[in-house]
Amino acid sequence: MADKSQAPINSLAAYLIALLGIGLAAFIVLGSLANFGAVSDVPEFYAGGWMIAHGNAGQVYNLPVIFDVEKHLFPSLGARGIGLFVPPPGVLLLTPLALLPAGLMAALWTFLLTAALAVSLWLIICHLALSRHQSLWLIGIVFLSGPAVEALRLGQLAPLMLLAVTGAMIVADRRPYLAGVLLDILIVKPQQLFPLLLFFLASCRRQLVVASILVLVLLLALAGLVFGKAGLTLYVVTVADPQNLQLMQPEL
Repeated sequence: MADKSQAPINSLAAYLIALLGIGLAAFIVLGSLANFGAVSDVPEFYAGGWMIAHGNAGQVYNLPVIFDVEKHLFPSLGARGIGLFVPPPGVLLLTPLALLPAGLMAALWTFLLTAALAVSLWLIICHLALSRHQSLWLIGIVFLSGPAVEALRLGQLAPLMLLAVTGAMIVADRRPYLAGVLLDILIVKPQQLFPLLLFFLASCRRQLVVASILVLVLLLALAGLVFGKAGLTLYVVTVADPQNLQLMQPEL
């Protein structure tokens, strides 16, 4: 009897938490669009893809050059410059962004990241067969969490990476090759990809690991062709430069 009497209260609490989380996240994220140039990471991703699309891949990791490109594409940056430290294979995955209008990237990128987070939550809810109350609590807690809101506010890659990992985890046993390909999206932050590959290798999912490594080799080969020896060397030099450590912090 006590459990039944608490059901309406628990249900109301779940709905309130979910609505509060979504509402607060929407308020913060939409409010940040007005300060796009001051907070967003999108210019670095877009500029890297834009430079590749315009035949200047070799200078992507030349910080003064990419700073100038960012300011040309996004005048709202002002004096701000964002260093691009995503590895060459990861930058190749970001190149399609250059097909979109730079002036609409603030809204389009925010929508894409929000959709990626929403789809990730939907996949988790379906895969774990969560009840309505459990689903509402999950949604509320995620959207009330600092990392999720900051990723959306700053335009970080985390929601896309979460979607890739979620998809890979769900299909790992049934479609290991697809899971391996999905995991390779994390090459944008290899420090998060390689521990997962070690985990899957230790759990005897060798097909997944082989598929992932094969795709990585192809991406590396393509990066070599696109960036050239000079561009790849410039990446290593830029990342290894101690003076760039502060600029690299958001990438870690």
